[in-house]
Amino acid sequence: MKRYFILYIILLFPLKNSYSQTKYKTEVGECNFSASVPAFEPIEAKSDKLIGILDEGTGNIAAVIPIKSFEFPIALMQEHFNENYLDTKKYPKATFKGVIKDFLIKQSGTYQYQGTLSIHGEEQSISGELLILYENNTYNVSSQMTLMPEDYKIKIPKIVYKKIAETVIVQLKLNLAPTS
Repeated sequence: MKRYFILYIILLFPLKNSYSQTKYKTEVGECNFSASVPAFEPIEAKSDKLIGILDEGTGNIAAVIPIKSFEFPIALMQEHFNENYLDTKKYPKATFKGVIKDFLIKQSGTYQYQGTLSIHGEEQSISGELLILYENNTYNVSSQMTLMPEDYKIKIPKIVYKKIAETVIVQLKLNLAPTS
């Protein structure tokens, strides 16, 4: 319930007025990322704890993910990620809030988005593309983005600098159903 409160607060300030449309949500969205470099051990993690909400009347979209929910194939890698790189005690979640440009209600298509992504206590403007499939009264949203750890003041120690990619590929999938 606390998770939804944050997302609802974000969406209380719509960019366009529309009160007759439905909000769609999920608590089990997927987020995967890769920071792998060829010739070194893969650095990949996934989470199915991505929470998302879409206001179809405004095109506003928001998401939040607990950073500790990312699972790595190697426990030590996960520990270093949480304690040394992302400092999850101080910055427990990543958030996105934005708007889908020229969003058409109940229409599948490729859409542009613009918004703000907050990771590690740093906010950055971000824009990109979403693939949205509307079927059976749900929005299936997927996207891929490329992020740079330095933009979010995530420091990579010199000892492992060459083993971690300069850019991180992040993939998102949300299956959004109407709120009750």
